[in-house]
Amino acid sequence: MSAVLPVAVKTIRDLSPSMMRLVFEAEDFGRLQATPCPDGWGRLCFPDAASVLPRRPHLTGRLEGACILRRIAPPGAVTIDILRPDRGLTAVWAARARPGDRLLMSQPEGRFPLPAGSGRLLAFADITGLPTRPHLSAGIALPR
Repeated sequence: MSAVLPVAVKTIRDLSPSMMRLVFEAEDFGRLQATPCPDGWGRLCFPDAASVLPRRPHLTGRLEGACILRRIAPPGAVTIDILRPDRGLTAVWAARARPGDRLLMSQPEGRFPLPAGSGRLLAFADITGLPTRPHLSAGIALPR
């Protein structure tokens, strides 16, 4: 697992009854490295019940959630869209999140490089795949 960075919730916005958008501020944005793959995702490590972050996070246990990173932009903003009806750890935490809440985030990872020269891409996804769509379409020239 790559480096872990402290982040804090900057803004929370409802996109629809099913989707919410959280923007995080990375405290050490210079260490954050985007992945060249359009399916860039990161793991979140949540604080315990007393809002204490672990000293040495092991992003392999119960206190983690994987999510698609919609956007990484200077000067330190990381945007994540979260499916609200999901009862996973990330959605449950996000439903209670407030600006200023802190957590830890791993460096982005990706596993789906677009084939060189791709002119078209057919992708199927349910609602959980919506945050990935802008990344996929940005990587290819769309027909006009």
